[in-house]
Amino acid sequence: MLGTLNLDALPFISDDVGGQRMDTFVMIYDQRGLTDGPLRFKQVLTRIKTEVRHYPQFRQLFRPSVLPLGAQCWVDDEAFDVEFHVRHIALPKPGDWRQFCIQVARLHSRPLDQTRPLWEINVVEGLDNIPWLGEGHFALVCKVHRGLMESTHEQAQDLIWTLHDEVEFAVDSAPASKVNVALPFADLLRDGCDRLLRPLGGPLELALGAARSVSSRLMPAVGFYTHALLGKGSMPFTRFNTDISSFRVWESCYLSAGTLARLQQYYPGVSESDLILAQIAGALRLYLNDKTELGGRDLWALAPVQPADADAQTLTFSVVNLATGVEDPAERLLSISRWRQQNPPVEAMIVEAPLRSPLRRMTHTNDLLQRIQGTQSGRITANTALITLPDERHSLSLLGAPLVYLSGVPEVSNGLGLVHLASRYGDHLTLTVTSCREMLPDPAFYRECLYQSLQEMLGTASQSPEELSL
Repeated sequence: MLGTLNLDALPFISDDVGGQRMDTFVMIYDQRGLTDGPLRFKQVLTRIKTEVRHYPQFRQLFRPSVLPLGAQCWVDDEAFDVEFHVRHIALPKPGDWRQFCIQVARLHSRPLDQTRPLWEINVVEGLDNIPWLGEGHFALVCKVHRGLMESTHEQAQDLIWTLHDEVEFAVDSAPASKVNVALPFADLLRDGCDRLLRPLGGPLELALGAARSVSSRLMPAVGFYTHALLGKGSMPFTRFNTDISSFRVWESCYLSAGTLARLQQYYPGVSESDLILAQIAGALRLYLNDKTELGGRDLWALAPVQPADADAQTLTFSVVNLATGVEDPAERLLSISRWRQQNPPVEAMIVEAPLRSPLRRMTHTNDLLQRIQGTQSGRITANTALITLPDERHSLSLLGAPLVYLSGVPEVSNGLGLVHLASRYGDHLTLTVTSCREMLPDPAFYRECLYQSLQEMLGTASQSPEELSL
């Protein structure tokens, strides 16, 4: 029971990707029906140039504080060049799903350039050999520092979302202020010292970075063994609960809403989130049994729950028993459902501004996961985690090309190296998984475990379950 957390009151928790707090969003578009032929990169670049003018935060540099208690700030980049942030790449032949997943993982693993505004958009072409998509698709892989999603930047978080033709938000085109006014004396003194010592920032940052790196590697082990010796360890230990490396893997399942609706009809009272958690539980059971690492244990998942109200200012989570020690898929599903009903979510995070877009909701929930894990002093919070995005029922397009796939790459952290993201767009639900390359060296096999887990649940609802399109 962690109670209510105000994220602004928690210490900064860095991840292993260049010490940056960033999120990656993945969107795929179908351009086969465009009357003027496929879109050109220049057309996408022009759209981004047009929109970024309304978002001054995306033209700013992040300046960390030299002092431990100094003020971090954002300052205008006088040499801002939008074309540096928008890249054009293509998959090599044959352009299949495996190649795309590898490309997404590589883009996500690469740190952002801290000498430039902290965002980038990669236009990826060559998605020509993906059976469930077909030829003629391209993707946007967008990386954004979480500082651009925070409540102090109420408009910045909507830049990527408002690239779509149908989405419009009120924007503030006024230039960002460079001067802090009405600061208390203590803040003025701290800010003055920070400016005075800024020339020493490079060497100090290297020293502090090395200290943080050593601490981040020692504290999880110290905390884990301390809790184990004191008999306070309540979570089983898996390969996903160790320190992560700097390299990521990413995979995704594409599910039809009709398949989930069929299961919900057969199991009245079971929610869609219960089904997704049961699918994850079955996949973990299959995967870890293949590695001879499960041993009949029950694993646990941290499952944040997004509010249905777009203007809600709290996010909640629950720690769910996945019943991975239960062999029967139907019993496992019902056990998860009963657990969630008997153990209501706990209020966990206060958000100062409304969550206006699915991308911002993902960012806040992902930040919540990492900060919760970071405050546990090395103790295992859960064996895996699930993030759910709100349903997006509107049909969106970019320059006339319909959006057909919406997902993201939730970041993992030390002690929580396997995170899932469920997002619904139109008639399909996408379940993606992010992990560390050393923890999950075979992500395609884990994807097959996810499909097989769902097939097993379908088998309990019918003697002849429909075949899934992989």
